[in-house]
Amino acid sequence: MSRDLIVTLPHEALRAPVTEALRRAGGGEDVRILACPDPDEAAARLAEAEHAGGRGVPVLDLSADAEAMLAPGTVTLLTSPATPAVNVAVPALRDPERARLWGELRTHAIEDRHRLVEVEVRADAPALAAAEAAGTLAARMAAADARWREETMR
Repeated sequence: MSRDLIVTLPHEALRAPVTEALRRAGGGEDVRILACPDPDEAAARLAEAEHAGGRGVPVLDLSADAEAMLAPGTVTLLTSPATPAVNVAVPALRDPERARLWGELRTHAIEDRHRLVEVEVRADAPALAAAEAAGTLAARMAAADARWREETMR
């Protein structure tokens, strides 16, 4: 695994919205997108990226229809001791979904282990909004890394 950024997907179906968000945000050439439906596999990939000097952004698996917005696999991933501290893109949903999502993140103490970054999104559906938020954040992180590398090479 290289020093690149990775985005872990809970479902392959979210690859397209992540890719589109990367493109729209003007970055992503150094971002690898990995489908990791198993939380243990996602934790391992995020840990490998960190060990190699890279960083990871997990896509939140969300649903507005379920009793809990955060899917059990997402809770497992983000509370697992095997998952390194990562930047978690939280889509800026409209209330009451926004309040509900942040409440669940706090209930599981996700903000105690990870850096939660609220990202403005266009999508209304929570699952698509989460993918868009992760792609946008990953593009911003990649752009910041590229600027830092350029400045240090001068």
